Amino acid sequence: MKFSMTSKRWFLALTIFSSVALFVPAQIFSQTLGRNGTSASSSAQKKSNTIVRVELLTGPNGAGTVTVNWGKTFEKLGYDLRIRRGTVDDKLDIREQKQGTLRIVNVIGELEANGTINFIDRSFGLEQAGQLGEWLRNLETFGAQGSPKGKPLWGLNEKQFEAAFTILSQPFDVADANGKSIDDIFAAMEFPKELPIRWTTAAKEAATKRRKPLIAHHTVAGLTRGTTLAFHLREHGFGMQPLRTPTGSLELVISPLQEGEEYWPIGWPPPGRDYDLAPHMFKPVPVELVDVPLLEVFDAIAERTEIPILVDNYVITQAKINLDEINVSYPNKQTTWSLLLKAITTPSKLTRSFLIDEAGTPFVWVTEFRPTKIKRDR
Repeated sequence: MKFSMTSKRWFLALTIFSSVALFVPAQIFSQTLGRNGTSASSSAQKKSNTIVRVELLTGPNGAGTVTVNWGKTFEKLGYDLRIRRGTVDDKLDIREQKQGTLRIVNVIGELEANGTINFIDRSFGLEQAGQLGEWLRNLETFGAQGSPKGKPLWGLNEKQFEAAFTILSQPFDVADANGKSIDDIFAAMEFPKELPIRWTTAAKEAATKRRKPLIAHHTVAGLTRGTTLAFHLREHGFGMQPLRTPTGSLELVISPLQEGEEYWPIGWPPPGRDYDLAPHMFKPVPVELVDVPLLEVFDAIAERTEIPILVDNYVITQAKINLDEINVSYPNKQTTWSLLLKAITTPSKLTRSFLIDEAGTPFVWVTEFRPTKIKRDR
């Protein structure tokens, strides 16, 4: 029987059953060593016995009226600030010292004449007082070591990672999330107290600027909490990271997507071959397409194979690819679902890959094709 679609109507007459790959969290743990994350203190955490003192260095001519502005900002934030002229021996630094049970974190930064303050690994303007306060609270919580940025698995040890992974592996069975707000989806997921959710200051500000609720524009059926939530957040330019607090507890932190940061992924590479993951995707089927909307073909293939097809709308939109305007055709012949997906995505500078969610359920991920740059020796 034949898979046939036209722009006016389409007919499907082939039943294919999906297979579910077995999956073990430890496999993912070994595959993801080296992922980074950022952290900040949770409002629910008890404050440590720590004092954070900030010293800003200026040039020989001082920094003018911006010193007054920063003085007021630090006073509102509740942190000590000293501003002085720098010397040739000064350098940007973050260090801590202990005085009995008291921990003192000394932060040395640079104040530019334009009002920007530079620290050893970041900078802030006067309009970024919220982010500055969050960073200082982070230092107050973690000390000079700061957040677990740059450490494997978002700074989690194996036990902590598996705890977060187990929670995010739970199924999220909602018949239709389309049109629901992200807050409603969070509520429906009923996250346990072992992994509370926290939005960073930057994420709250970004969401507020939109003046409209963050709405899920697509339905993701049959997948886990982790993959579903990461997908819906990414559509709005946000990512999530499971992070530790100084007491060893966990929190799921939501923040705006930033280049170079690592976020909980939308799916994981399967442990075996694509064929073993979804063998029916590679069986010959008769196909014919005549000027059919690409997104309709995705929906039809997902329905026939029972394998969800998720589209990376965030990246594709940034690449100025309008999927609603793309129609595809395919000659009347035998092919496989996998080859068909390749044939209808490649001309539009798209690529597809097979991934699995935290429970091992397979799905197809469609995103922009970005050629790998090969470094040539000279």
